[in-house]
Amino acid sequence: LLRASLVQPSIHVPTIRARLDCLDVLLVNEQLRAGISHFLAKVPMNFNAVVGTFSLQRPGGIEGGGTAKSASDCSASVNRISMMLNAVLALREVLRLVPFLRMEVAPFTEEAAIFAHIHGLLEKHAQCFADLVASIDRVIDVGQIDGATAKGAGGAFQNRMDECYAVRTGMDRFLDLSRANLHELTLQMGALMDTYARNYRMRVKQRYNKRRGFYFEVPLRDDNGAPNRMPTEFLQIEPA
Repeated sequence: LLRASLVQPSIHVPTIRARLDCLDVLLVNEQLRAGISHFLAKVPMNFNAVVGTFSLQRPGGIEGGGTAKSASDCSASVNRISMMLNAVLALREVLRLVPFLRMEVAPFTEEAAIFAHIHGLLEKHAQCFADLVASIDRVIDVGQIDGATAKGAGGAFQNRMDECYAVRTGMDRFLDLSRANLHELTLQMGALMDTYARNYRMRVKQRYNKRRGFYFEVPLRDDNGAPNRMPTEFLQIEPA
């Protein structure tokens, strides 16, 4: 928007005068400048992309159909879901800042028409914004996301788990069932890894990445530098 205004500035005289009046108010009022700067600093840099995420969704939703999907299709769906979740959280943060912005511009509505217009819009849709935040909080467990953010980056697996459990329990029965299966699967893999370590004295590590999913990793050499040999039970010859 700023680039468009610079490349092709307005020639509408009332618009230019309204902008100059707004600039005059900002120049003489340090508190207003600080308040608006504080608001803008909290708005995501990619907020245009956030808005585009909602406006460019396909009519069929995120998944867009019930046919069987390849691995690349599933990966793309996961990425779209992750992008949508981040967009919803960014939208929530902006909506929560609306009352602050409305309070900042309220004393200056008579000094600049732009501030009066902004205040009027925010006042008119205040309840709508509050309802949107409440709707998001009913579905998204923001505490889960905030707690994960406070702990810092936890790798691909932890990030995927945080996204998986971001939606509250009870919102979708299929999602609840999928998460229960995922929990059971992780427990079984942990038990299998312990069995390998105990029975075969193998240093097995459980790994995860977006391309492979879950997998086991066995170092090429043991602690003494000797080559690791796979147990003979792992090699089974089937009769022809």
